[in-house]
Formats: sequence, structure tokens, C-alpha cells
Amino acid sequence: MTWLTWRQHRALFLATGLVVGGLCLAMLMLGQQVHSVFHTGGLEACLKAGAGCGDLRFAFEDRFRSMQLLMPLVLACPLLIGLFWGAPLVAREVEQGTHRLVWTQSTTRRRWLLAKLAFVGAVALVVAAAFALTSSWFAEPFNTINGSRMSSGLFDLQGIVPIAYTLFAFALGVAAGAVFGRTVPAMGVTLLGFVASRGLVGSLARSRFLPTKVMTFATLGREPRTNFGGWVVDGRILTRTGEVFSSNGNLNFTPTSLHHWCPSITVNSGDLLGKGDLQPCLDGLGLRTIQTFHPASQYWALQGIEAGVFLLAAAGLVVFTVWWVLRRVT
Repeated sequence: MTWLTWRQHRALFLATGLVVGGLCLAMLMLGQQVHSVFHTGGLEACLKAGAGCGDLRFAFEDRFRSMQLLMPLVLACPLLIGLFWGAPLVAREVEQGTHRLVWTQSTTRRRWLLAKLAFVGAVALVVAAAFALTSSWFAEPFNTINGSRMSSGLFDLQGIVPIAYTLFAFALGVAAGAVFGRTVPAMGVTLLGFVASRGLVGSLARSRFLPTKVMTFATLGREPRTNFGGWVVDGRILTRTGEVFSSNGNLNFTPTSLHHWCPSITVNSGDLLGKGDLQPCLDGLGLRTIQTFHPASQYWALQGIEAGVFLLAAAGLVVFTVWWVLRRVT
């Protein structure tokens, strides 16, 4: 069965391997340049010293802005495996009727299915581990510059969660293929199911996996280092009397809000206000920032929980697929 499975899927393996391998190779080659500039260009030393490093940071980000576009492509790798490895695994056999030929050659349904799942799943696991490790290494300088690897868009690309996403996408594709028995509908269900699952977990569930911490500090003062490297899930600015000055934690003024909070300041068209013009008003408001955040120490716990969620879902889909093939596929 291993040899047969390889013969059936070698074209897909090679095509997907070229895409993923090319992406990993590009990240390795470009990553060498990114790491070299970060370590030897003075930015790393500046950040370790706790300085602002505005000019160095801007120059680095501007130089490698286009390279950061490689990282989101990692999000497509699990989906590609689910679409092109998982969905056709059973669906193509049922579509073409070749599964019946195998079942008449002293090969049971269970052995046929488990052999295909084990072989293709193992290859998917190796591929996923390769691009997850490469992406994590490539992102290290950008994590340091951004101050956190926990925010949405960075968390999903690193650590062990890309591996779990891949196995989930693969299992989802196989299950959809077994149920529909046709490749194209199975690919459509895999696409919608994977995107919906990732979106729901990332936007709604992840921030609730572990308890958050709350920190309050003077808005106009220096922000404490307590939440350094953490993930701020909510931030707002309140006045001394408890009124909400800003619901997103930013000190942004509009003409309407300026008139509301600082009626003593008159702005004519074309006037530019500096910090000195606003300082007396802001001091009088007594602004304080309240941040709700996950500390940096929770990174691997959050990674483990989210990976566990998708791995359990993948295991459930595999069990369902085995049951469906044994009971329903004819």
C-alpha cells in the first residue's frame, strides 16, 4: 500500500514540494541577509540598550519591507496541503471507482484508508515542520523590532501552530472528500472550513485561552515594561473622572473631540497644534491608560493550547473519516 500510495500521489508531492521548498529556500537566503543586517547594523545593540532607535528601526523596516511579505505566504502552506493532498485522497478514488479494485485485492477498507492517511500525513508533517522552523527563524529580527511575537499575524506564522494547522487542513480535506466523493466540492469545503476555523479561533478564542493581566499607567508618562513582549488585547484611555477619552488607547484628536475635551483651545483652518499647545488641557484631564494583555511568558502556553485544539479537531476528523469509509462508502 505504501508503494501504491506513493505512485498515486507522487506528482502532487513533487509539485507541492517545489512550491513549499522554494518558499523555504527563499526565506533561508533572504533571512541570512536580514539577520546579518540586524546583528551588525547596530539595531540589535540599540534595542538591547533600551533606546528608541527610531532612525535605525525605520531604515531596517524600509529596507526589508518587501521581504516581510514572504511570511504571510506560510499561512497558505497548510491550506495548499489540505486542498491538494487531503481533498483528493479519498475523493479521487471514489470518483474514479478505483477503490473497489483495491478492496478486491485482499486489502481491507481499514488497511487501505489507514495506509493512505499514515503515509501522506507523515509527509505533510515533515513539510509542515520544515516551513514552520524556517518561518520562525526568519521572523526573529522582526519579532524583536515589533516588541512581541504574540500579536495576530505573527503568532500564526511561528512555533508549533503551523504544524497543527497543516494536519487539521489535511484531515479536513480527507473527511470532506470521503463525504462528498468528489474532488472539487471537497476542495471547496476544505477552503471554507479551514478559513472559518482559523478566523474564529484567532479572533475569538485565542485571547480567552489563558487569563489576562491588567495594567494602569499615566498616559503622558513612560509606559511600564511590565507588558513588554506581551499581547495587548484591549487598551483604553480614561480621564480622571472615569470618562472614556479613547476606546483604542490612542491619543487622537478630531475637531469635534478637541472642542469637547479642550473647549479653551480655538483652532483656525490650517493651524497646526503642537504638544505644548495641548499639554495644559491634557494635564487637566488626568489621562490614564488601562491595558489588558497576555504577558510574554504565556507565549508557549498559548501555542500549545491552540495547537492542541487543532490537533484534537484533526484527530476527530480522522476518526470520522474512518467510520464514514467503513460504513457509507460503497
